Amino acid sequence: MDDLGMALNGGAMRYYTDPGFKLGAFTHPDETIRRAAIDLTKRGIDAVREMGGGLMTLWMGQDGFDYSFQGDYRRMWDDTIAALDEVCGHDAACDIAIEYKPNEPRSYALMPDIGTTLLAIREAGAANLGVTLDFAHVLFADEMPAHAASLAARHSRILGVHLNDGYGKRDDGLMIGHSASGADDRTSGRTVAQRL
Repeated sequence: MDDLGMALNGGAMRYYTDPGFKLGAFTHPDETIRRAAIDLTKRGIDAVREMGGGLMTLWMGQDGFDYSFQGDYRRMWDDTIAALDEVCGHDAACDIAIEYKPNEPRSYALMPDIGTTLLAIREAGAANLGVTLDFAHVLFADEMPAHAASLAARHSRILGVHLNDGYGKRDDGLMIGHSASGADDRTSGRTVAQRL
């Protein structure tokens, strides 16, 4: 990166690839699994800081539930707030961003939208906690991106923006302002500004 004149901004935690976290990381019913997720996150923060970065983004897609009465929602919420508090306190000079998404891989995410994300940030109360807005996730949540950004800036801090796109209800990770099918597609001439 130095040879290319680039600097590391930060890193991102992804827990869902570890089978041990399939029932959640910060929301897992087993305290030892939750502890493992918190400790893994702290090691991730340390690694990012050693590389010169100042931001850790948390995408907690596996933290949620699939069925109506599958979990104790109050406990899941309390455990997540406690985990965020501990993670943020690990290195107060490192910003921590929550990247929300309505669902996938879990059927229902604990923090599916800007409102619940801002509530969690408020309850955690850490000065280094904020929001990463993923454009495709915002659309996935049936939100207007500019409105979500306005709320995030009003009640917290926007620490990151992921400019990727999808088809509204899929997280394809496509380039923002993509064309659905090619040159003959009527939407292919739209500009990014028109799409926003």
